[in-house]
Amino acid sequence: MTGLRETLERYLSDGDEFALDYAIGDGFSGRTELSLGADGAYRAMTTGTPDRRPIEFAGTVDATAVRGVVEALTEARVWEAAHVRDRPGEDDPEASISARSPSGGGEVRLWVSEIRRVPQFAQAQDALLAFARQVSDGAILESGR
Repeated sequence: MTGLRETLERYLSDGDEFALDYAIGDGFSGRTELSLGADGAYRAMTTGTPDRRPIEFAGTVDATAVRGVVEALTEARVWEAAHVRDRPGEDDPEASISARSPSGGGEVRLWVSEIRRVPQFAQAQDALLAFARQVSDGAILESGR
């Protein structure tokens, strides 16, 4: 069984099969999700719209784009992200980044209020949200809060 670090590094070294997921928010504050596979298939969704109606984008990107996202997460050392508090604040939804492959996977979770205090997560999140904005032609406006 491998962890988040090993899953990302294995993709970079061997092109190993994997799926990457990012999510932030909840039904109250708005939710944004992104999924990206090693084959380039992606799905990006947000309810962060004026009327809270979800918008969704799906398609395929080339291997260079996938590699760029994975390299950014690896450079950020996202697997080192950890809670800085024992409990969430009031109205403090979670944000998560996970990767899984046939040999295992891993995940990191923070409460939104912690993100600015955890540079590993914030840097990885920036890369994921940049990708989401790119594939949605700027329609996904999630800031990472």
